[in-house]
Amino acid sequence: MAPEVALKKEYSKSVDVWSTGIILHMLLTGGTHPLFTSHDDPDSYKAKLARLKQLEFPDHLSGLARNLFMKLTKFNIAQRYSAQDALKHPWITRKNKTNIPLSLPDRMNRLEIADKLKTVRITMP
Repeated sequence: MAPEVALKKEYSKSVDVWSTGIILHMLLTGGTHPLFTSHDDPDSYKAKLARLKQLEFPDHLSGLARNLFMKLTKFNIAQRYSAQDALKHPWITRKNKTNIPLSLPDRMNRLEIADKLKTVRITMP
């Protein structure tokens, strides 16, 4: 269950992206859910959602697979990949030498930094 559903907030298509990330993890790890166990209750699951960055991965999972999973399961929906972003990821395209696509907030942040750098004047002594 995506964080926004678990926390009873409004949600959109991004919950499907979250679910895709969970299913990806389960397919690559032999069916184990990355966060939920049979011993969990709703409160313990919500606590695990807050610690998603500390998730440990099996050794056989490639760096690109881990990266895609983390991009699909960002807690903050503004930082979570869209389905279009996911389809461009090198783990999906199998073009391992391509750059990993940035999420929309990351692209906006990069543009903001570039604009700031353009306005900075370097003075030489």
